[in-house]
Amino acid sequence: MNLSSNHSHAISGYPQNILFASIIWQMWKMRNKTVFQDERVDSKAILALSILWVKLYAAALAPAASPLPPHSEPKHVQWVSPPGGWICLNSNEVVCTSTRFGKQIIDDL
Repeated sequence: MNLSSNHSHAISGYPQNILFASIIWQMWKMRNKTVFQDERVDSKAILALSILWVKLYAAALAPAASPLPPHSEPKHVQWVSPPGGWICLNSNEVVCTSTRFGKQIIDDL
């Protein structure tokens, strides 16, 4: 198996380098299951899982149909100061939902 090549594997049809990496990763995970959880896994399961991971990886890399409309001409946008007697306050807010911690950052006064 040539790892510097993107040629497809003869049986699975996926790139050899990605398939090899997936097989090595699955072997490592199954080795850990054997050592730490005393679970035995056969080589067919490792290969099946490896091919599944490669399929998912390839699907994630495949170009998706864009849900966005075609690009339009850019519009020039410019900040305009508020009328006299008014103050413009720009802020960014961040809230973490798990801790309910929030922070507000004031950019320009």
